[in-house]
Amino acid sequence: MKKFAMFAIIIGLIAAPAAFGQDMLAQGSMEIGGSVGFASYSGDYYENADGDAATQMSFAPMVGYFVMDNLSVGAEINYQSVSQGDYSSTDFGLGPAVEYYLGNQMGPGYLFAHVGFAFGSSKWDDGTNDSTTSSTTITIAPGYLITLNDYVGVAAMLYYSMDSFSNDDWLSGAPDSGNQMGLRIALKVFK
Repeated sequence: MKKFAMFAIIIGLIAAPAAFGQDMLAQGSMEIGGSVGFASYSGDYYENADGDAATQMSFAPMVGYFVMDNLSVGAEINYQSVSQGDYSSTDFGLGPAVEYYLGNQMGPGYLFAHVGFAFGSSKWDDGTNDSTTSSTTITIAPGYLITLNDYVGVAAMLYYSMDSFSNDDWLSGAPDSGNQMGLRIALKVFK
């Protein structure tokens, strides 16, 4: 009897998103969500004098409207904070975002692609000098959404961001662009 109950629970967890999940991705629906992330920076721009890579924490709330089935268009805010020894930085960005969910359910959820473009501001302080500059960021993030019920899902996204800064002297001649790669976990509510 225990095996049957466990089997029924597993089938229910797999079947419930299939029965209810597609409606939340229909034209006219909305999504509201936010992700937190952890990333490892690479490249000359992000390394300190010892060649050590940096790490960062981020928060990115998003709102979107499904202009057609499976395609959400909206806006997101990106905030991240980095610290490495005496160095600290804060980045803030705002811009459009698009998400496309594959129509076919894959296991208990959906594969999707996220693309965002943000205009922002960056501040840093290394203990001796500090500066503020404007920036732009393009983010590409494939992800997987697991639906928990008719309205809520949890998503994991691997992301790659390309950053460009307006002043190439703001870090004493260091390059004015860099890349980020990391993992974001998002909670999404659909209406």
